[in-house]
Amino acid sequence: MKKILIVLLCLFALPACNTESKATPYADLTLAEKARIALDAKDFPKAIELYGQLIEAEPTNYEAYRFQSAAYAEQGGFDILKAVTGTLDASSSSLLDTISKFLPTDPSQEQINSIKASTEVLLRLPPEQRSHEHPEIIGSSSGAQQLEFYQTAYSVIYINKFAKVTDAGTLDPSRLETMTDEDVDNILDNFEAIATASGSGVIAEAAEDFISQLDATPGETRRDKLLNYLATHSG
Repeated sequence: MKKILIVLLCLFALPACNTESKATPYADLTLAEKARIALDAKDFPKAIELYGQLIEAEPTNYEAYRFQSAAYAEQGGFDILKAVTGTLDASSSSLLDTISKFLPTDPSQEQINSIKASTEVLLRLPPEQRSHEHPEIIGSSSGAQQLEFYQTAYSVIYINKFAKVTDAGTLDPSRLETMTDEDVDNILDNFEAIATASGSGVIAEAAEDFISQLDATPGETRRDKLLNYLATHSG
């Protein structure tokens, strides 16, 4: 699993082409080169637009999906490079706590929507292009890992929307009371998808551990269990 994380790290750490050294006018660059330049410049709306055009022109350019997904995630405040590096170096026993450090603590709905979009883009890939079961396909395992990171990030950033900690170290009840059953589904469905997916590793183990803890938490409904879990683990 650590090897997969390193491959994922290398994929997004690769710089865009150096157009100055090539003396290539911007207008003459390929669509993929323009998109990567926008991504590296953190012009996320432009990168999303250009990768969208690239996907439309080349539907089987699976790398374009992964980079567009990364652009959506960074637009939402989640930098996968920092998160993967933090995961590799983390001494914390909780991967969810580790990933939470790389997400906005009081996210806007726009940021939440962007993280959600990052998962939706990857889910458009053929299943074999985001699977731990096809090591013979280049990028498949790292694609699966990327999706798991973003699914986890989406659930955690959604939790952050409601888990506002007060100065007293407790959760703000006014925030928790606004959580609907639909919100709970949005938070938990990704964790359950990761926990039940084939393959293993730190993210899957963290998701499984979270679901196990949630199942053991008192409450008649999923919402009750999640609220009780958050109250227990706040501060």
